[in-house]
Amino acid sequence: MKANLANKPNSYLQEMGRQAGVAMHITSLPGEHGIGDIADCAMRFVDQLVEMDLGVWQILPTGPTAYGDSPYQPLSAFAGNPMFIGINPLVRMGLLNKSEIAPLQALPHDHVDYGRLIPAKNVLIRKAAERFVSHSEHGFESEYDDFQQRYGSRWLDDYALFRVLKSLHNERPWPEWEKKFAGRNAAALKKLSKDHHEEIEAIKDFEDVIKKAFSDSSQGDIIVLSPACTSYDRFKNFEVRGNTFKEIVSRLKK
Repeated sequence: MKANLANKPNSYLQEMGRQAGVAMHITSLPGEHGIGDIADCAMRFVDQLVEMDLGVWQILPTGPTAYGDSPYQPLSAFAGNPMFIGINPLVRMGLLNKSEIAPLQALPHDHVDYGRLIPAKNVLIRKAAERFVSHSEHGFESEYDDFQQRYGSRWLDDYALFRVLKSLHNERPWPEWEKKFAGRNAAALKKLSKDHHEEIEAIKDFEDVIKKAFSDSSQGDIIVLSPACTSYDRFKNFEVRGNTFKEIVSRLKK
């Protein structure tokens, strides 16, 4: 369901070199699974934007959220929020069965009930991730391997380790973790990686599914608020967070 931009004549605003737009977060998109997603929900909305001659869609940060579910305190400047993964594409890919998604279809359609959504959707995403790895029928092995190789050492490996550690410390911020983990003791991290290998790999699979969903979306203008919104949990301090943001922007300019 992709927006047909090629056959649509330019509007008066476009001829003047100006565009109108809308600011709405992905969570607010109407859908059938308790929350908006970056798959069918987003594609339908882009089609509506085209029909209304709106050329810009501004969304809020799309990183994984923690306490309070605020998009302005994501746990990573790079990782995506697994709650935004589209369920219907996973069914079409054979990674989920229609009968399995009933708990999500029973969620409210007029607001997001995070207390019910997160545990229910996490169960489904984990099933899809496990099937993604254990079955080759989906045909995305090369894309999966490329994703791991491209992002593993840059941020994915550390992020997966971080999420496991945060869970083991009851979701407390990293300065409150055991000193051997907060100080990144090499021996402690190596042992943790071995003991929690499956959990770490599952988190990486979450990220790969998110990237795949983004790659299937329609082309268009989307403004994402800066990684500077990332929570303190992700960086050593605010200076490091700001410098990281500037480096990312610099790379985008090239």
